[in-house]
Amino acid sequence: MSEEFEAGAFEGTSEQLYQHLVEEAEEMLYMLDSDGRFTFINDAMSETTGYEKDELVGDSLDRLLADEDAETGRARINRLLSVDETTSETWTATILTKDDNRIPAELHFSVLGDDGDLDGIVGVARDIRERKRREQKLQVMTRVLRHNIRNKLGLVMGKAELLRTRATDDDYDFDFETVIETATQIEANARQMVELSEKVRTIQERIRAVPETDHRTDVATYARRVVTEFRANHPEVSLSIDAPESAYARVPDSYEVALSELIENGIEHYEGDGHPSVHIQVYLEGGEVVTAVLDECSQIPEAERRVLREEEETDLSHSAGVGLWLVYWVTRVVEGDLRFEYDGTGNRVELAFAAADPPQ
Repeated sequence: MSEEFEAGAFEGTSEQLYQHLVEEAEEMLYMLDSDGRFTFINDAMSETTGYEKDELVGDSLDRLLADEDAETGRARINRLLSVDETTSETWTATILTKDDNRIPAELHFSVLGDDGDLDGIVGVARDIRERKRREQKLQVMTRVLRHNIRNKLGLVMGKAELLRTRATDDDYDFDFETVIETATQIEANARQMVELSEKVRTIQERIRAVPETDHRTDVATYARRVVTEFRANHPEVSLSIDAPESAYARVPDSYEVALSELIENGIEHYEGDGHPSVHIQVYLEGGEVVTAVLDECSQIPEAERRVLREEEETDLSHSAGVGLWLVYWVTRVVEGDLRFEYDGTGNRVELAFAAADPPQ
């Protein structure tokens, strides 16, 4: 808010004050005439959709709605503008921005006019990406945690019961090698539960649904830093990187979390002889800064990739862990892209973000 407002010294008519407040509002505000066409949008709506105001004023709401929502939108507007008892409507739809990004939004319509003389509609559109992704994260973590903890604890309890039974069975020839093997399995399953818990904590603390600021970051420097840390912690791994001196893109702070997860995936799932090898590439292509992680592992299962495409966990379609979800959420925070390829010898996973000019 301007200094004159903070000082309480704004001068002007009530209409001017109202117009200023509407223009400065963080919510997307708009007005439609009796034909359902825009007569006004505020700055927030222009900035969110990417359209200049004069590009939308005079056009119908259809221009902003995804195909699957356009018909419903027209029906709701017509119902409001008809003479009946309905004076407002609230529904959830997908807004398409000028550059074809999809934004889930809650749209609220209210009728303008007095005594049945309808002048049009005033509306508020709320970006609910944060709410949707928060709901999605809760759904995924609940299902994955329930599934994994139940299975891992079942294994731990079974192995512990086996040890107890054999230790108290006078007829059993106690074998210390078996004890060590069973204890090792218990330890491995317990460690996996701890690691899963840590990933969930990372998701809660570091991966926000929307970024707090517009980060223009040198991705090449980020990637080299991650590689340096992994080399120090995993000297047995062949880890290489091919990156330019700098490559700026709009990425969230959690970019390093996603890259680390993909490298860990390439190490943990390696089944060949010798030591695992992971290669990272950073390059600019078609207005995007791409980080590619190449491993020598078996193909990431289609079921895992399909769940991400569908953006939903179901009883029949769910992922085995939270790792790929973590990577997916990092990319989607700033409308980035997550892509998978397999060439028969290993996976190629790409994190793609919109390129940006270096900060001044």
